[in-house]
Amino acid sequence: MTKKQLLYSCLFVIIAGFIICVLTFSIEHKVKTYRGNDALGKINGIMNHELDPELSIWGASTAWVHFDASLIETKTGVSTFNMGLNGTFYDQYRGLLNHFIHSSKKAKYIVIALNIQELAKKEQLYRPQNFYHYLNDPYINETFSTFDRKKVLSMHIPSYILTTYDLEFYQKILSKETSSPDDIKGFHPNDLQWINSHNTSTKDIEIDSLNLMYLQKTIQYSKKNQITPIICITPFYCETEQAISTFTKELELLNQFAITNDVILLNYLTSPLSLNKSLFYNHLHMNSKGAELLTNAFITDFKTSFKTIK
Repeated sequence: MTKKQLLYSCLFVIIAGFIICVLTFSIEHKVKTYRGNDALGKINGIMNHELDPELSIWGASTAWVHFDASLIETKTGVSTFNMGLNGTFYDQYRGLLNHFIHSSKKAKYIVIALNIQELAKKEQLYRPQNFYHYLNDPYINETFSTFDRKKVLSMHIPSYILTTYDLEFYQKILSKETSSPDDIKGFHPNDLQWINSHNTSTKDIEIDSLNLMYLQKTIQYSKKNQITPIICITPFYCETEQAISTFTKELELLNQFAITNDVILLNYLTSPLSLNKSLFYNHLHMNSKGAELLTNAFITDFKTSFKTIK
């Protein structure tokens, strides 16, 4: 290779690298400024400290579709937002929650809404690309490193993150539409009738000791920051009351956990709501009618637990 060819090759590499860097920066800017009413928009709002209510409700889809934040705020006078992330269990969103606890200026209460499967051991993350652009945050980084340390380290490779986004993700962040009327203060009601008779296998609900340890750390961290934690177990439709007995071991473990850590535990799994099929559209998720009843039950229990709330 002649000196001239070598010079051109070097120049090409430099220009190509510059273009890739600019492209990466532009796309990452698009990702972080996205504010749609979905998981990515909600995560961005939390990480940029735009969402900072006095009461926040955390969880997967069973928080997202169950708790009417507007109703809670109206009936308690406490500013409320539903932080529920569809498909995202505690072991995946705990870093986001810990970041919120660390950075919040207004938070007084956090509700950790757990479905009966929530603390089971999982090997796979749900749409992790919603979090990848915040791996420089120590809380997010630590959480994702427990799942796949090599993947987290790979993100340090320039522009590698762009390969983790799928077509749907790119279409979303490049779209001009950034809002949706479907979510109300983070709440996503579903006006559906029973559409899925598939039941949850009891073998999938054993609580993982590591998840319980992380939950304990979150509870302690919340208290350290003068924020009152509340654990809430969401309803699960059971054909009979006897079916709930299959969860006895897990419920006893959570009850003991609540006592040991001096935290309020609201258990709606064994409430009459869990026996009414008309309130559900599948075993784990209540329809809008069920969500209204559950939200009102929560409001009553919340007011009972905190007498200063009128």
